[in-house]
Amino acid sequence: EHSGIPLTIDCGENVIAIKHAAYGVHSNYNTCGRSYNGNCISETSLQAMQERCNGKNNCAVGAVNSIFGDPCRGVAKYLTSTWECINPGWNSAEACEHSGIPLTI
Repeated sequence: EHSGIPLTIDCGENVIAIKHAAYGVHSNYNTCGRSYNGNCISETSLQAMQERCNGKNNCAVGAVNSIFGDPCRGVAKYLTSTWECINPGWNSAEACEHSGIPLTI
């Protein structure tokens, strides 16, 4: 929070699929170098990240209260996320009835 540096994801030719996201503070130590005796995570973290990034080649999301709300007032928060870069194309196959050849994927 307040760093001005967004969490940036770049999947090149593939597209982003957000798997997990958390904005707030986990446990007693976080990656921003501050301690907090508690646990406060925005309930909208995953949805907000998915709305901004899923299906795109790249995205940048700021760790800001205006996106995620303020789960713990007066405490420096941070944003973490995990994602996959997936091939945006569709795969298809077919099998014909009575051919004796199964559909192989």
